Amino acid sequence: MKEWGPIVVEKEKITVGDVLDAIWEYLQQPLTEDEYGRILAAPDGLRNLAYTAHQRAKDSFGLRLVTQRNEFKRVDVLGGHRKFQGLRPVAENDMTWKAFLGLLPGPVPQFT
Repeated sequence: MKEWGPIVVEKEKITVGDVLDAIWEYLQQPLTEDEYGRILAAPDGLRNLAYTAHQRAKDSFGLRLVTQRNEFKRVDVLGGHRKFQGLRPVAENDMTWKAFLGLLPGPVPQFT
């Protein structure tokens, strides 16, 4: 995730919903051709990516399976680390805040 850069929310009054929406948008970005190429170069890269994308579709009730390379998203690169652990806030000297995103291995909750 370091190569994608930070998730930025710039508002005077930021809500929890703003932060969660920003995380979702960040992880829903399609993979670039360069990112996809690096995954193909890794041992079992495409197999692992396809498996994770399949799990994402299965967990999301009704999403169709990913079948084309332009349908892979950043979230698919995370592998099994998709369970939200929380945010760890850090105050910076320039009066800004950073929140470090924690992800755990495991399934995402399914609501029926």
